[in-house]
Amino acid sequence: MEFFVPETREEIRARHRPIIVITSNNEKELPDAFLRRCFFHYIRFPDRETMESIAELHHPGLDRKLLTRALEVFYGLRDVPGLKKKPSTSELLGLIRSSPPSPTRSRGSRTARRGTCPPPPARCSRTSVHTELALPDRVPSGRTW
Repeated sequence: MEFFVPETREEIRARHRPIIVITSNNEKELPDAFLRRCFFHYIRFPDRETMESIAELHHPGLDRKLLTRALEVFYGLRDVPGLKKKPSTSELLGLIRSSPPSPTRSRGSRTARRGTCPPPPARCSRTSVHTELALPDRVPSGRTW
């Protein structure tokens, strides 16, 4: 296996046949001719316990009550029939990141930087999410969303 890089005028030769891993979130259809040459390995969506570990890894010291409630809302939204796209791990982490810092989350942590919280993702309603999570409409700095 080899290929030429015109920009560097180099020819690259593999010592061993490469293994190429392509991931897909099924947002686009891939051509049948391509798919016939693929070996598939399906990775199931993380269960609640795994998702809890992922959230704690990204947000050390996260308030347990907030995490529990965020996971309830998150998995509840994933169960809603007919959604064009189910919320993924990034939406859960964004939801947690958009919540106001609690006393257990230190001001220096990634989740409470500069004492303000970023706005929630545009495709979700701040009012409905914050009502569901019983969160205030104001960020700690006093600014409204």
